[in-house]
Amino acid sequence: MELAENGNQALAKWRNGRYCLIITDCHMPGLDGYDLTRKVREIESREGRPHTPIIAWTAAALTNEVERCHAAGMDDVLLKPSELVLLRQTLARWLPFTPANGRPSAAPVALDRAVLTSLTDSTEDEAAILRDFIAQTHRDLAALEAALATNDLAAAAREAHRIKGASRMVGAQVLAQRSGRLEQATRRKRASG
Repeated sequence: MELAENGNQALAKWRNGRYCLIITDCHMPGLDGYDLTRKVREIESREGRPHTPIIAWTAAALTNEVERCHAAGMDDVLLKPSELVLLRQTLARWLPFTPANGRPSAAPVALDRAVLTSLTDSTEDEAAILRDFIAQTHRDLAALEAALATNDLAAAAREAHRIKGASRMVGAQVLAQRSGRLEQATRRKRASG
């Protein structure tokens, strides 16, 4: 773990290092968390770098603050003050660890069972949640495909956002990351043209 005093320092560290995750305050001096995130996403897109999860840690609890974080390209939002258990759960969603050694794995796990087990106490309930998730995701993917086929970028971004949110809730990390990247790409394309 490394600390940065401001957004410009954080961007420089990220550009020259290898980080699994960025946690940023939204209101830093100089380059704030929103601009830091936008710059990271621009560089990832331009240079073909892998997606780095970015978590906002903000004291602003307003609904539009969360939307603003997601619109800037952040993957998740923690509100201050956050309990340690919530921080741990949020990190577990974005940092894939192997149970054997506690070290980051080479790729995100497709389904983090720890997220599901935190929602319920029985495997039957876990299975029911997954069945509902799969059925709804099939419908959302069909709507996403239709939106992309008609070049309806606003609808495509909404569907990708729905898939991302539902995927995070059940621990489907890979699908959450990919739908998040698609959401950002459609929003950028819509804004540029």
